[in-house]
Amino acid sequence: MSVLSEKLSALLEDRGMTVAQVARLCAIERPTVYQYFTGKRAINNPEHLRMIAGVLCLTPQEQLEVKDAFTMERIGYSLYTQRKKVQEFLRYIPAMDAPEWMTFDGQSCRLPEEPVLGGELAVCQAAFAMISQAYEREEELYLLLQPEHRNLLGSLRFLVNSPRQASVTHIVCLESDAKQGRIENLNRAQHLLSLSAMVRRYRPLYYYGKAAERFGAISVLPGLIVGKNAAMEVTADGHVALLHTNPQVVEMFQKGFQQMARQCKPILLYKSDLEAELSWGMDHLQGDVYSESLEMPSDLCTSAFWTEDLIRRYMNRAVPNRERLIQSFAVYSQRHHGAKRTGRVVQILNPHYVKDFLKTGVFHEYPPQFLEGPLEPRDRRYLVEQVLAACREGWLQIHILPENATILNQRTEICVQNHQVFSIQLWSEGRFMLFTFLEPGIVASVTDYLESLLEEGNTLGHEASMNQLQQWLQEYL
Repeated sequence: MSVLSEKLSALLEDRGMTVAQVARLCAIERPTVYQYFTGKRAINNPEHLRMIAGVLCLTPQEQLEVKDAFTMERIGYSLYTQRKKVQEFLRYIPAMDAPEWMTFDGQSCRLPEEPVLGGELAVCQAAFAMISQAYEREEELYLLLQPEHRNLLGSLRFLVNSPRQASVTHIVCLESDAKQGRIENLNRAQHLLSLSAMVRRYRPLYYYGKAAERFGAISVLPGLIVGKNAAMEVTADGHVALLHTNPQVVEMFQKGFQQMARQCKPILLYKSDLEAELSWGMDHLQGDVYSESLEMPSDLCTSAFWTEDLIRRYMNRAVPNRERLIQSFAVYSQRHHGAKRTGRVVQILNPHYVKDFLKTGVFHEYPPQFLEGPLEPRDRRYLVEQVLAACREGWLQIHILPENATILNQRTEICVQNHQVFSIQLWSEGRFMLFTFLEPGIVASVTDYLESLLEEGNTLGHEASMNQLQQWLQEYL
């Protein structure tokens, strides 16, 4: 029996009904329903499943469980699990913060004299000493550690938002398996996202391989932390380490790490303020980035329609370099609009956030430190009319999610461009952050998930979404 047939059979028994009763009430042939419940025949007809669910009088939770089982049977366990992991990853983003890791006081900032360290605490204290020294001396630090080494990497909290010039280059192993490996890689990407948000000068790189082969129990000292004056090899479990302070040995590890880094690729890029994001955006628009773009914006993603006059009226008067920022934003918006018009842009909209913008005029795409609100009703109407005009021109498609399908919050938006780049834009506690993932497997996983939301029944179609937006415009403005 399949997961779906087992679930339906359990519900049938719980309701005290028979297959014959379900078949009669659904007006489906009895042999077909019997095969559905015994798992001898897959339910390929969603309407049949809807009728069976109605006859069994499912609760909302049971409906969700049956829908999940149906999806798993239709697309397969591997893809189903991958999509669930992407959903978990996306829901983690708005709440992203530095994890609760092991921390130490200033007394543990000196390197130990013993070359062999035993016990997780001793190893973590040595790692903290190396990281704190790099911070104080503004040196470069090299890491060859999997994101699963949470306590060792926790020492990087020392560098959170540091104004100093200390930098971290971090190499991780990503699974090459295109199926199960993608799930593991998404787990690692989630940890790397936190580290990127914590450490300003953090450069994560990756190579493909089998993490279990290098970082498994049979590997003696697979982990590596290299500073200017010390290098430390660490066991897979992080409980034993070998510390080197001989200058010639440390130099050997430095050169070996640098050679390895040259063979790796960046897994993600990070920008931490609006001006840097605009600069990156201008460079990004040089290519054919919007030939195919799939977006989940914070409300209506109207930045491409902002004029210089509109920007000037709402740009925060206290923002540094205000006039230069206004000019940069205006040029970016104009080029952004032109680039989008040459391609095909699909936006997946949250109905709550769209209606909130229409009713309140609070603009969530950028923090109030940059753009002050609320927007006046005439400006809201102008922007929504521009969105609808773009839809009629054909280069923009909008699809509205169901009312209960909240994935991101209003301070977060994501975008996949040309199946090559996955970007996350968010702001939290006054910080503006832009993360761009480049690893193909992570980009493909997120693309697949967003495309699955566009399947029949998961969102309103384009025409229906346009009509809904027009209705809201008339209702609220």
